[in-house]
Formats: sequence, C-alpha cells, structure tokens
Amino acid sequence: MNQDILDPSQLLENKIGGAVQYACTYWVRHLRLSPTSEDFAEQIIDLATNMLQNAPPWIEVMSLKNQLGEVIHSMNSLLDWPDRVSNSYLLLNLFTDYTAKGYSPSH
Repeated sequence: MNQDILDPSQLLENKIGGAVQYACTYWVRHLRLSPTSEDFAEQIIDLATNMLQNAPPWIEVMSLKNQLGEVIHSMNSLLDWPDRVSNSYLLLNLFTDYTAKGYSPSH
C-alpha cells in the first residue's frame, strides 16, 4: 500500500521519471484525440488492448500520484471512445471480437 512508501513523490521522480508519469496520465487522452480511420483502427485497438493487458504498472503509477480516479475516468473514456470515432461500427466490432476471444488482463 502507498502508506508504506516513505516518499512517493521521490520514488516517482527517481525511479519512474517524468516521461513515464506523463504517459501514464495522458495516454488515453492522446488516443482519443488521435485521428482515426478504418486504415488505422485495428492498430489503435491493438495499442489500447496492449495498454489494458499491462494495466497493473499504469495503475500503480497513478496510485502513487494519488490519481486513481483518473484511471476510472480513463477506462470509462476508452469504453465510449468507439462511438466518437468516424468508423465506430468497425471499432465496435473489433472490441466485440477481442472480448469474445476471452480477453483478460492476465493474458
């Protein structure tokens, strides 16, 4: 638990670094703002899926930053993201295919 860490800000600065902290905080926002077309839809879904499969380090960094609420917001944002994309039908089908194949973060 975070209360066992003497100085979370020092740990973040010395071991995690600013670039990783930035990426953990803003990757979903950047993903949502990226121009998306049918040509890139599958690669973007692969990126989002890979990030979710590797979520524990992301969640740990956000926890150390006292931003777990942002993780929840980001997850919700990812879930409604296909509706905002120009070809949401294709993306929705890709999301459905991933979940139908038994996606789980432990894979």
